[in-house]
Amino acid sequence: MNLELKDISLSFSHKAVLDCLNLQFSQGQIHGLLGENGAGKSTTANIICGELKPQKGQILLDGKEVIFNSPKEAIEHGICYVHQRPMLSESLTVKENLLLGVHKPDMNKIQQEADIWLKDINLKTSVKKLGQDSRFFVSLCGAFLRNPKILILDEPTALLNEAQREFLFTNLQKLAENGLNVIVITHSIKEAKNYCNTISFLENGHLKEDFSLEEFSIKVETSVKEKESDKLINTQEIKQLEFRNITVKPSKSPAINNINFSVKQGQILLIQGLAEDGLSTIENLLTGMSTEKKEGTIILRQGAEKLLHSINLKYEPFNTRILRNKMKLSTGIVPTDKKFRGSNPDLTIEQILTAGNKDQKNTFSYAKKLISLSNINITPAEKAKNLSGGMLQRLIYNREIISSPELLILCQPLQGLDSSAASQISSSIRKTASKGSMVIVLSSRDFPEEYCDKIYNLKNGKLQEAQ
Repeated sequence: MNLELKDISLSFSHKAVLDCLNLQFSQGQIHGLLGENGAGKSTTANIICGELKPQKGQILLDGKEVIFNSPKEAIEHGICYVHQRPMLSESLTVKENLLLGVHKPDMNKIQQEADIWLKDINLKTSVKKLGQDSRFFVSLCGAFLRNPKILILDEPTALLNEAQREFLFTNLQKLAENGLNVIVITHSIKEAKNYCNTISFLENGHLKEDFSLEEFSIKVETSVKEKESDKLINTQEIKQLEFRNITVKPSKSPAINNINFSVKQGQILLIQGLAEDGLSTIENLLTGMSTEKKEGTIILRQGAEKLLHSINLKYEPFNTRILRNKMKLSTGIVPTDKKFRGSNPDLTIEQILTAGNKDQKNTFSYAKKLISLSNINITPAEKAKNLSGGMLQRLIYNREIISSPELLILCQPLQGLDSSAASQISSSIRKTASKGSMVIVLSSRDFPEEYCDKIYNLKNGKLQEAQ
């Protein structure tokens, strides 16, 4: 089935989100939909699948105009949308979730699709026991039970590892060859290059014309090609933070077993993995959110021999207060959960940006400075809930680095960012390290390895340095 959008327009609060947008998606192909945050990608997808109605324009399926009043009507026309965060019922099993909304279940069809997409998942398992990667495949399997002719995927690989990404796109390419029309919203240029037949770049609600993939790649990847060459202070004064033989075994999340890593001033240490492999457990340890029993030692040194502080985790607590007060390390933290750990949707922008500002007399001007630095169009008095995920990410990042901390802990720092913003943040992280910060990055995907001094891969709770 071919899809065409003609002169689609939609405004929210007098702001044009889409303005006479024209797009074509042909059957038998995988189409990449790229653009910066706020370009209109998700709004376009929501219009196609019936969640939003355009104020102007036409939706054409095989040349015939259709009007969708609900997602149900879009599904009846063969359009299925798999969201980035799958909408599943946690109280039900995998099989029960697959049956939701299916009027006449075909058990053979269910088993067929499950054999493809859910090979390692028991259909009797409760969804609440599944990781985010498994939930995505459950949602995808559910979409295929509706026999889609057009499939929309929003950031489908955000929480998948390399093998899962390859598996997903290999199967999607086979389905496209058999006539499926696949639309993939992605921030990953690499992904678009490797797997998509066509690429559409949106900008300010328009299709950006006369802009090739090669030109776009050059623009947004320029700052990834070279590291900063600034040299640090005398090596005898360099601080190093060491984590030795660390074991944490939470009751409700993955364990980490006897892991070792260290980072010096001027370095970026990257730990790659998924929450299901223990990445969230490392985050909770580093950010002081872990309450479980632990084993191992954390050591802070200056130079090769001078011991500044040592903590035996079996007998002593470890949290951000100890980092900042006992170890005397100024520390910036960007958590994975930006919405509730890094901020609160009910607070104002001024409040979330100035919570740690010692100069409480000038909080408004301080907040304005950070907003300007983040290149975001919002006022300090507005609520944090008005921010997109990418905007909130940039604000929290700039809030944490503005004081040039000695230690910077960044959890999923590029999550939700478009390619241009991700490139800018990556370059900023490199510059922060070059000025003397110790930087620890925890990432499930796509952090540029070119910028990193040490890279570790986390798998099943074990850490191995990349060669």
